[in-house]
Amino acid sequence: AAADEATGEAEAAAQLAAADRLMSWLRGHGAFIDGVRVEAGGGAGRRLVAARDLPAGFCFLRLPASCGLSPSSCLGTDVGKAVQKRHQLVEGGSAEGDEAAEDECEKVTHRSVLYAFLMAASQDDSAPFGPFLAHLRLSGVGTPFSWSTQDRARLPRPLNDDLESYESHILGQYQTLFPSLSEAFPELFPNCTEEAWRRAHGLYSSYDFAASPGSSEDDGVLLPLLDCMNHDSEAANVEWGGLSLEESCGARVTRPVREGEELLYSYGCKGNAELVLGYGFAVWDNPHEAVTVRFEFPGDLDSTADAWLAAAQRLSQAAEDWGADQHGLGSASFQLKLEHFDEGMPKPLEEAAAACSSAAASAGAAASSSASQGDGLDRQGAGARPPAAAARALLRRLLLRRGQELMRKADGAVDAEAAPSLSGPAWERYEKALRQRDSVEVGCHPCAVTPEGCAVATRSSQVQVLLAALDCLENSTPKLRRKPKRKAAPKQRQPTTTVPATGGEGKDPADCSNPI
Repeated sequence: AAADEATGEAEAAAQLAAADRLMSWLRGHGAFIDGVRVEAGGGAGRRLVAARDLPAGFCFLRLPASCGLSPSSCLGTDVGKAVQKRHQLVEGGSAEGDEAAEDECEKVTHRSVLYAFLMAASQDDSAPFGPFLAHLRLSGVGTPFSWSTQDRARLPRPLNDDLESYESHILGQYQTLFPSLSEAFPELFPNCTEEAWRRAHGLYSSYDFAASPGSSEDDGVLLPLLDCMNHDSEAANVEWGGLSLEESCGARVTRPVREGEELLYSYGCKGNAELVLGYGFAVWDNPHEAVTVRFEFPGDLDSTADAWLAAAQRLSQAAEDWGADQHGLGSASFQLKLEHFDEGMPKPLEEAAAACSSAAASAGAAASSSASQGDGLDRQGAGARPPAAAARALLRRLLLRRGQELMRKADGAVDAEAAPSLSGPAWERYEKALRQRDSVEVGCHPCAVTPEGCAVATRSSQVQVLLAALDCLENSTPKLRRKPKRKAAPKQRQPTTTVPATGGEGKDPADCSNPI
């Protein structure tokens, strides 16, 4: 413990020294900085705090365009020129030319140049962005792209699938550039490993801002000092006005801030899946959590029948009203949030369930033997029940099935249907213990910052959304939703996130100390 404390103190001292060097570099490049300082140490890492009392509207930072590190600003550096000598760059789409060139150019984008720069460029004072690179490289970024295989396997399977899909694109960029660049320019790219590339991607995804509010640019920009701000969507007290020295631009506080108070910025109203993938942390009891539930007609139904087409059009209209993603007729993915159930079951969800139930009923008894396919449709029951009751029963099954999927291990070596369910008393004890040891207070929300905590916080928040939806099905008056706890709030018993059993599925984990 003493050794860990000494290591933490040394890391904090190095981060503060790098921050001082960065401020000197910024002022030398014409930046305006007033009323703020960087602090380091503790579970939340570096943070930006008020150096004195700041009034509402006070601008504490303005940066000239030359201080923003973006893909385009790297093109004229030695690293950027080296990449352009070996590869043709593209901004979306493929380049013209033969097929081999097109395949290569699809992967070598301007953002690839930025990753290479973050990984390999010099951090000397005389080098472009040198002090900023030194500052960035001391950050504690830890997105899932750099986690171990064991840690990644903790994540819910849908999140792991998204991670693997995006990772293949990120590593495709690396494999196109290296080792050929290291062989051609060994002095510029001496130690460009896949691990270093993953970390460069993590720096960009964790810290990029829009160059100006409302910008439609796909590529963001890394902003010195603002990378030190932590996130809170509700307690945020900073707004960003754009990269410029003009009076209307820069970063300013939105309310009075006391000396020593942390400056917080909202990354957006994001669920934990987005926060974990992009930033490497999760919010316990995230009020903006989202869960995707898919309504889909099974393939064994006759898609040419009038009843099927009518049901498909009904589902399509419900999806359009909700803003759901449609995957052709008879299939749509609805994103559910806690706020959707504050005043009862939303009409589009009821309509989507009714459409699927109607499609099942139209299939008749001949299709009843396929009810065990796992599509959530009860063909016999749909025809025997009144339509409204059949639709509610179908929606309940879909919600429970989604919950069971979330509460299963995501290890790719284990089939999702065969893995033990992460629910019951053992899960509840484990979640409670993990909350206690992995809760870093940032703003008004405790955050999980370890891979283990991120996995559990994501499951917990997503299951809470499903439980809210189930409340609406079981009760005519929805229960009050739990609000995020403030620091000053008295301690309360943490809610459990056990998914109700669906028949005989799921057993308590044998090892209750760590069932993931």
